[in-house]
Amino acid sequence: KHDTILWYAKTDTWAFFPDAVRVPRRGGSHMRLVGGVQEKTDRKTGRVYRYPVAAGKIPEDWWTDIETLNHSDRERTGWPSQKPERLVERVLAATTESGGRVADWFAGSGTTCAVAQRLGRRFVASDREPAAIAVAARRLVAQGHALAARGTPPRPLEIIPPRAI
Repeated sequence: KHDTILWYAKTDTWAFFPDAVRVPRRGGSHMRLVGGVQEKTDRKTGRVYRYPVAAGKIPEDWWTDIETLNHSDRERTGWPSQKPERLVERVLAATTESGGRVADWFAGSGTTCAVAQRLGRRFVASDREPAAIAVAARRLVAQGHALAARGTPPRPLEIIPPRAI
């Protein structure tokens, strides 16, 4: 099962930061551990591939290490299409640097904004549902207070109410 993530950049100087999203390597029956390095031998060619365990690996195109949200998760806001923060955090870490900009045109519960705020990215978001904007605004204000209490300088947050279409 795959979802497709559309990724747009303003210029041709887009970037991908694979080291920011490395995940631990898992051992398997086809690999053996030799001095902190996993070795795998290709059965057809006999070539030996070596993978440093401590360096981790870049995740494949399916991320089974990030669980979906269940009804009792603490981060749950009640918005039906809410995504796990860990999922959005991986995407933002792979595609933006601190201070970078993020846009979410279908903000829903505000997960992208909340993660961007926590990671020090600037963000803009919109949603046509007034309830979504209310949920996201409460979430961002509460998180902003928590970040300020921990010493992170607050950034201005402007919430523009939706207009009738």
